[in-house]
Amino acid sequence: MAGTIKKNFDKPDDTMTQVEKIKYDLVEAGGLKLNRATAKPGWKWSLHIGPHAKTDRCQMDHVIYMLAGNLIIQDENGQETNFAAGDVGHIPPGHDAWVSGNEDAIWIDLPH
Repeated sequence: MAGTIKKNFDKPDDTMTQVEKIKYDLVEAGGLKLNRATAKPGWKWSLHIGPHAKTDRCQMDHVIYMLAGNLIIQDENGQETNFAAGDVGHIPPGHDAWVSGNEDAIWIDLPH
């Protein structure tokens, strides 16, 4: 049996910064991968990631926990949901997302 694993997002296993206005810090523990996303004001999935993904909507399934700021999720029917610090949610494929307000939006993402 393996021992206790301790990780910290301040010393991530990997960091992705190739897309403007967003940074992902990645850690893995016990076979589970977690991302800490930090998105700057003005970031929008369809604008900053969509062109690289060659789609106008995110096709990943997410479970998120918001740490700071406000993140708007728009589903494929146009319904908008605001996630703020302390909120937990499931976001199915086919969504757009953007930062609302003048504060960084920071969340933990458990993609699956």
